[in-house]
Amino acid sequence: MPLCAASRRWLRPLLPALVALAPGWSQELPEDAAKLVAAFDRKRHDLEAKATADVAKEIQALIKTLEACERRETKARHSEAAVALRSKLESLAATSPAVITRGNKPFPEFLKELRLSSEGYQIRDGTVVVGNASIALDGHTMNCQRGLNVLAVVDGKPALEKTYEVLGHFPDLVAAIKALPKGAYVVMALKDDIAHPMPDECTAAFQSLGAKEGLVGKPANTAYLLIGAKGMQPGEAVEMMGPQRIVWPVEGR
Repeated sequence: MPLCAASRRWLRPLLPALVALAPGWSQELPEDAAKLVAAFDRKRHDLEAKATADVAKEIQALIKTLEACERRETKARHSEAAVALRSKLESLAATSPAVITRGNKPFPEFLKELRLSSEGYQIRDGTVVVGNASIALDGHTMNCQRGLNVLAVVDGKPALEKTYEVLGHFPDLVAAIKALPKGAYVVMALKDDIAHPMPDECTAAFQSLGAKEGLVGKPANTAYLLIGAKGMQPGEAVEMMGPQRIVWPVEGR
């Protein structure tokens, strides 16, 4: 039976003993191997984020040029050419909706303004160390609580700012994501832990924001960050996760 928040807090003192009996992240890598894996993860996430930003920038430039062409052809009454250009613009919008969202800054600029961190609880020397999280966007700081902290931006302003922790919160999370308009920017940061099991519906909801994997099936204390937009294709968002603390921008950028 799934545990409620109160039950999970009551079990906290028993976690060191329970983790010692379970496989997974409790089995730490040798120090040199852990450093190599961490360095690879930082480099991979950095490259993926840069690629996302570069593609968004190029699409934005192309859209502006094609919009000028469409206005020119419409003015010249070249209806077939204007229709073809509008069709191409719609196709580009479907491919990368975050780039042309009215009221939101271009996605590359949005990425630059974010400061994020996520950390699940850790077991150190037989003691449970509580994890932390933070979301800061251009002077706006979210009050992050235990669980999955979600900030959505529409028309340049926060439209959703909420923490989801217990099982009863997950239907609300899925509904909130579905209700967001196309192109809304969404940021997620997990603090400490989150109730399990997370329902399968959450995977589709996360993927609608550009996530490749999401949190379904992951350990409760997974460090997790997501920076995406409603309507992105799976894998297009910046998605970071792991057993240790993670931050955005990636350290060492």
